[in-house]
Amino acid sequence: MAKPRIIPGHPGVYLKEILDELGVSQYRLAQELGVPAIRISHVVRGQRPMTAELALRLGRYLDQSPRYWFHVQSRYDMDVAEDRVGSRVIREVRRSKAVA
Repeated sequence: MAKPRIIPGHPGVYLKEILDELGVSQYRLAQELGVPAIRISHVVRGQRPMTAELALRLGRYLDQSPRYWFHVQSRYDMDVAEDRVGSRVIREVRRSKAVA
């Protein structure tokens, strides 16, 4: 039996942890970043992706590389895709003989 994969958390999970540690509300973060509060709420709840623009804003605000946030989103997206359609892609697509 295959071992179940654990999909890394959505970037919103990590953002919520940071906000809790800093004692910053989602509303205040939205004000500081200059974005609608609902956008932050949706990201924190995993209902919306971490966009490149939001990653830039967060990176600036938190004095972090924005690439960190974009990488977390990219990794999450790939893991979700592998979980949803990975086995089907393996069945449907053959490797190129030219590359092998």
